[in-house]
Amino acid sequence: MGRIFGASPRPRVLIQDIPEDFHQGYRDRFPTVVAVQNLSDVDQAEFDMLVTTWSALRAEEHLCAIVFSGPRVAFSSIDETASGNVHFSIAWKGESKAREFHVPTDLPEEVRRFVQERLIPVVRSKPANPILSEMSLGLTAPIITPFLQSARGEVLAGRFRRLSGVECWAFPKEMVDFGAECSAIAVGLWRLQDSSRFPETTPDWTQQSRWQTAEEEERAKELIAVRERRAKMLASLQAEEETLEVRLRDVRSRVDVNERLLLTAQGDELVRMVARCLEEFGFETQYMDDLWKPGDRREDLRIRLGIDPDWITIAEVRGFAKGAEQNDLLRIGRFRTRYVRDERILPSGSWYIANEFINQDPAGRPRILQSNDKEVETFGEDDGLAIGTVTLFDMLMDLRGGRLTHDEAQRLLRDGRGRLTYQRRGAS
Repeated sequence: MGRIFGASPRPRVLIQDIPEDFHQGYRDRFPTVVAVQNLSDVDQAEFDMLVTTWSALRAEEHLCAIVFSGPRVAFSSIDETASGNVHFSIAWKGESKAREFHVPTDLPEEVRRFVQERLIPVVRSKPANPILSEMSLGLTAPIITPFLQSARGEVLAGRFRRLSGVECWAFPKEMVDFGAECSAIAVGLWRLQDSSRFPETTPDWTQQSRWQTAEEEERAKELIAVRERRAKMLASLQAEEETLEVRLRDVRSRVDVNERLLLTAQGDELVRMVARCLEEFGFETQYMDDLWKPGDRREDLRIRLGIDPDWITIAEVRGFAKGAEQNDLLRIGRFRTRYVRDERILPSGSWYIANEFINQDPAGRPRILQSNDKEVETFGEDDGLAIGTVTLFDMLMDLRGGRLTHDEAQRLLRDGRGRLTYQRRGAS
């Protein structure tokens, strides 16, 4: 092959439709950087990699690529790849509502750090994120190597082989802000595969110690020391963060099978959690299903207060995927009648406790029996009280936070009639 004239130093980076504010970041890291709007503006043979906010479909096969994009009407595919003799597209398809994100443990350290420090904060800030998908049926093995996944296995960023075998990295469009940093990490890894296209950058001779003044050397040593200290601090903070994440997951797991059952459970599981909640307020509860004969069950709980031996209320506890049922007020009315027949005295109160719309965010759930104000009012005239479990949860959290006393909680429930209302005092 003949001599080459006019060749630019490698690696030669072509950036397409990258905001101008970020161009200097690439120029600080690479010897050759050319910015274009259209790939037809240059001869792609003169470049080694492409960074784009569009797609790699029109990039020539020798170019390694990094794509920062999202679902679009046009250029919906990021690029094409193959499995055996079958060609297919890689594209953003669908949305993930995930709030839990998994970083594969086998990623190179620099990629893992970039994903944790840059990518995760971006995806956490959005209510939903696009899913990186292999647009083909019947694949026996995954083509995309994930950088970040949801608990369901949805890929939110990753890399794959282009048809030519070189790599393409794909990230959500917001990650373009960190494109130069990401590109430097990618080049560092691609250099291990092809050192001729991605050579080590020749250092500026003026930065070599032999040609520096004593003051330059001193400042350089200070800079190295700061960087080393920064690296140790980041490693320490990373370890602390991972420890706290594990602890938080453990706490959430415990809460899911305890307090949060007030917001998620139905049936016996809900009844027993309501009983534990009331006991924490200072009431005494009796689980009645242990006493009723099969086929003749009545109220779920009988509730007493030690400071007032004559006070006793009966409670029915229900959970619903949709709204609570008005007929349940008649149901507990019948239980009240049976109580009078058996005990020869009226109960101090009748409580209807319901966990409604359990598949919805509790913050958006309506008041208990929202559309039945007249019926709830009539229920209250007979010493009845309708209680939503969201309200119980709010009271329990305020009690534990010292914002609600046991006496206040007991008074709210004992004196309440109709519908129990309570404004959370510790909500953020």
